Amino acid sequence: MLVPLANDADPQTPVDLDELQNDALGFSFSHVYGKARKGLNFNDGDGKGRIDLKAEVVALKDSLSKMEAEKEASLAQVGNNLERLLNLESIGVEVENLKQTVLKLMEDKESSELQYQQCLNLNADLKLKLYNEQEETHRLSSELEEEVAKLKFSEEKCIVLEKSNQNLHS
Repeated sequence: MLVPLANDADPQTPVDLDELQNDALGFSFSHVYGKARKGLNFNDGDGKGRIDLKAEVVALKDSLSKMEAEKEASLAQVGNNLERLLNLESIGVEVENLKQTVLKLMEDKESSELQYQQCLNLNADLKLKLYNEQEETHRLSSELEEEVAKLKFSEEKCIVLEKSNQNLHS
């Protein structure tokens, strides 16, 4: 349908309403109307053409309702997917934080293992030194006992010699 429309370029230029609707809605009513007309038989005198047209209009309305329902379902699905994506991003950040924590703990563990090994080495060194010192103490104790025994023997010998000397002088 052509309607005259006042515009700046040419106030007498008619505008096709179907074309405007096509631009606004993304499809052409004339295309749908053309399809509807193809199914009609206008030569029929019994009014069957009108019934076919009404049936097609009802079918198109049903189809439009189904498409709107599908659109709403799709939008809801997109919303759900967006929420999942945001949750996944949040989980990704948490996973990255946990990875960093694990790396830090592994570094701490390695450091602790090194310190533990150093402590084991120091402990072994100290045990060896303690053993050597105990051996030295035992050796010195034995020497001391020998020297004490020698001293006692010498003292006893000295006492015997003094008595013998006194007996000789008397």
